[in-house]
Amino acid sequence: MFVFICILTFIVSFGVGIASKFVIRPSWAKKYSVQMTDEIGKVYKDISYGDGDANKFESKNPCQRW
Repeated sequence: MFVFICILTFIVSFGVGIASKFVIRPSWAKKYSVQMTDEIGKVYKDISYGDGDANKFESKNPCQRW
């Protein structure tokens, strides 16, 4: 019975953690989120570094303003 309670507690905690990641947004999060535009910088997507489909990355480069 103790093992069942531990497993159930883990599953519930795991589910609550996943739900809180997508549902709960702190009020300060909007201040620190940025939409990438040409004024801010350029995003280069799907840059390959190997032969496989999963061997890709994206580079976010800031705009050069002097």
